[in-house]
Amino acid sequence: GSSKADVLLTLDKSKHNYKDEEKKLGPNPALAAVKDAQFYYMDKFILLSAKNTLSMYKYHIYTDTEKAKLATDLTKLQISNKYKSVATFDMDAQSITAFACVNNFWSNIVLCAGSNKSLEVFDVAVGKSVRVIPEAHGRPAHVIALHSLTPYVSHPNESYDLVLTAAVDNSVKLWDLRAGDNACVRVFASHTNRNQQIGVAFSPCMRFIASGSEDKNCYVFDIRTGSYLKKLQHSDVVLDVAFHPKKPQLITASMNGTLRCFSDKEEV
Repeated sequence: GSSKADVLLTLDKSKHNYKDEEKKLGPNPALAAVKDAQFYYMDKFILLSAKNTLSMYKYHIYTDTEKAKLATDLTKLQISNKYKSVATFDMDAQSITAFACVNNFWSNIVLCAGSNKSLEVFDVAVGKSVRVIPEAHGRPAHVIALHSLTPYVSHPNESYDLVLTAAVDNSVKLWDLRAGDNACVRVFASHTNRNQQIGVAFSPCMRFIASGSEDKNCYVFDIRTGSYLKKLQHSDVVLDVAFHPKKPQLITASMNGTLRCFSDKEEV
């Protein structure tokens, strides 16, 4: 049977949850509606987006050993896990529509897409925006996909400067953060995306990308040429895609709640 999971930490205030220091630390308003949240920097921080602000929090989950050292019989029930805001980054937009960061290795870079159609790069080490790409898409990007480190494939460091974005303008774009003004190096546009927030993904080998589509197919593209290699049929709009980190397999998720797994030979 299933058991109820314990809530370890609730972020409901914008600055911290240090109740014993509220007067000392000043105003601590409630968080605005959170659109997205991710762990960051090898789980050292939590990033979350609310309105046009990206907030970074340091947090601590007490172990049983730590609780035993800190607690007495009267106080052990009062010990709560902690969080505190360490940085905020604002976009010049009404809202952040998507953001992405890597968490399985140390990286200072966080990317945000805004309702103003821009793509912005923040360097958390220096605490500021280091690049803005205006009009990245015809519509605000709803997803940003990064190349993720995997123990099964080795790639040069330059591959981690490649970024995918998608918007409801029938396009997926490949960006190279090392490039100059023309950072968009490839456009993938064989799929259909006019209404839904469709997902995209890099293959672990970095030879292909996959995209969902509103025409009930998953499209697999050649990352070098931009041409689509294969359409994988589904029973409804394909909303998201994911590659297996080790095996030549791709899983697709559709609007009707079904998943399909494809291998390099056939559907499995």
